[in-house]
Amino acid sequence: MERRLSGTSGEDLKGARDAALVARSKAGDTEAFGELVRRYQKQVFRIVLRMVKSPDDADDITQDTFVRAHRGLGTFKDEFDFHPWLFRIAYNQAINFINKRKRQAAADIDEVPERDMKTGPEPESPVQSASRHELLGRLAAALERLPEEQRTVFLLRVQEGLSYEEIAETMDTPKGTVMSRLARARMALRKYMDVPSS
Repeated sequence: MERRLSGTSGEDLKGARDAALVARSKAGDTEAFGELVRRYQKQVFRIVLRMVKSPDDADDITQDTFVRAHRGLGTFKDEFDFHPWLFRIAYNQAINFINKRKRQAAADIDEVPERDMKTGPEPESPVQSASRHELLGRLAAALERLPEEQRTVFLLRVQEGLSYEEIAETMDTPKGTVMSRLARARMALRKYMDVPSS
């Protein structure tokens, strides 16, 4: 599943720089790992935020992701790209958090059945135009209707721009499964948003 470093494209040069930073980090250079954190912190945060919906929780999970990545550097194979490995840690941490939250919510409902567990949509920005706001709202609502795995594949591909191989590595899933989930996600989104198929 992991993608080997190769070639001389911009992505490959980025991967080579990451590999050098990883090697220095393994040798105990904390500044090198700090550079990896600075390089990927925002992207990891965005991925996690899309999954857990809470900026505070996403921030905690992002920090925990880098702590776990630092501790696990010894298991990272140098011939592979660093960022899919990092994103897989973030993805797994977010899934663990979601599952824990679901268990806690179920316990809360059992203990306090009259409690209102309903959460409303996040406040809308008054700056956005009406048409853009409507489109974003329809897309957000449609995304919420997707199964978790389809939604995650769609966001990793469309928002984060990851390749099929990188998504497969992040989610520890065969590339063919990633492609089929993405196709199903797009079909479902067109249906939910009432957009004709091309």
